[in-house]
Amino acid sequence: MELIIKYLNCGILFKIGTCFDLRVYKFSDVNEKMRTFFEKYPIKGVKHLDYLYFYKLVKLMSEDSHITNEGLEKIQLIKAKMNKGRK
Repeated sequence: MELIIKYLNCGILFKIGTCFDLRVYKFSDVNEKMRTFFEKYPIKGVKHLDYLYFYKLVKLMSEDSHITNEGLEKIQLIKAKMNKGRK
């Protein structure tokens, strides 16, 4: 993960117990660098579904949908389908 941070020139790595957490805080880095990276190197397996939902959220946020109540409701519905909420 350190190599991903170096390659993308963004993100911070946290160690939580025996796991590592890569966080990218700058929206433009997520929208541009991360999206480009995962389009070039797709996530395999079931986590790819979370990636697709995540970028629906990114698209909504880039359209400023997150500043309206309706947009926030859409975001919450999509978020609920990710990870443990996936069926």
